[in-house]
Amino acid sequence: MIFLILILILIPPVPNESKYVQISPRAYEIVRNLRDTAGVMTAVCRVMDQQNELTVGYIQKSFLSGPGKKDPGTLAVVTGLLRRSARPVKARVSGGIIMSGIGSNVRYAAAHEFGIDQEVQVPEHQRRNSIRDRFDMGGTAVDRFTALRAGILSRKQASQAVQDSGKYVFSKKRAKQVLRAGMITVKAHPMHMHLPARRMFQRGIEYRLSLYGDAISAAIVKHWGQN
Repeated sequence: MIFLILILILIPPVPNESKYVQISPRAYEIVRNLRDTAGVMTAVCRVMDQQNELTVGYIQKSFLSGPGKKDPGTLAVVTGLLRRSARPVKARVSGGIIMSGIGSNVRYAAAHEFGIDQEVQVPEHQRRNSIRDRFDMGGTAVDRFTALRAGILSRKQASQAVQDSGKYVFSKKRAKQVLRAGMITVKAHPMHMHLPARRMFQRGIEYRLSLYGDAISAAIVKHWGQN
């Protein structure tokens, strides 16, 4: 699980600083002289929420839908779980600052975001072993090699198994051949895990910081014009 907290403090613009949201000098002057700070904070919160949604979309497209090994800075899509889990946290005002966030509630998100290089404990689990797969051939359960020799299924079908409720289903000549997946138990064991820090969420936020500043500045000027 990982959520990067975005904290917005309306301070004077800082030259040559790329790590913070920069509002325009005019917007800052308006905030400094504005009496209705609650109103402008509410307006800025709305813009933060809008920009966070756009940032999540950018992260999903640019860093969570990549080719994987061909681009180590992105993650290839396997199940789509991490990509779907990316979400914003609604902006709120707390003690004169605005706080919001972007992240994921998937357990392995932090490992990919910040990287990991340490020994971890792998729990006992079940794993498929194709050597133990069994196919139905005329009411008799046969192994993969027998099924291949008998022409029950092709090698292509054997390599393109589709899991369905614990079974693997193949189709040849409109007849389904049901495979009982061979499973083995892998005992708990230590393993050294190394993953590079891909910084998917951090890079997405950093790339769009200037857009946050433009949108927030425009919201402040608009709010000032309406009051």
